[in-house]
Amino acid sequence: MPKILTILRHPNPVLKRKCVPVPVRYEQKLPTDPVDFVDKDQIKELADDMIHTMFIMGGVGLSAPQIGQSLRMFVCSHDGDQRNALVFINPTILDQSNPIDTEEGCLSLPDVRVNMRRSSYVKIHAYRPDGSAFEMSEAGFRPVIWQHEIDHLDGRLIVDQMSEADKIRNRHTLNLLLGKRRSNRRTIRNPKKVAS
Repeated sequence: MPKILTILRHPNPVLKRKCVPVPVRYEQKLPTDPVDFVDKDQIKELADDMIHTMFIMGGVGLSAPQIGQSLRMFVCSHDGDQRNALVFINPTILDQSNPIDTEEGCLSLPDVRVNMRRSSYVKIHAYRPDGSAFEMSEAGFRPVIWQHEIDHLDGRLIVDQMSEADKIRNRHTLNLLLGKRRSNRRTIRNPKKVAS
């Protein structure tokens, strides 16, 4: 039975680390050759738990660093159907084009929305939990998810790419995430002495 994992929130330092590849027992001769992951059963269990957590939390993507694992791995489902969830291990973007403007959110930054510039076409190479290699080419919403999750694997968050307008719009929510609370006390500027 899959577990619900704890999702780390910004500013947890794990979210800012560049992730390491999921370890393999040997290097394949060709990029299309299958690999033998060192902890294949644990990787499969982690993938199942990540997919379960992503759906429980209402997300369309979830990366390993978001659940405290600094591994190059993410899961996604562009349509919200758990049966269509995909697992990407050690992903690499091979090609991308057609930039578009998108508005994105993130499970590690609840209630924060950021306008982003992403490629609407991406060709990606990755591995499944069984070690088999695959490539996908897509246009539309899926490539946006892939790029968002790969940003996580590289230690980048949507807040790192915020415009000034996004910073203003999300200021209150970000301050809450960072633990900054607005004081109810007012500071008096230029106080005048009152004669008694």
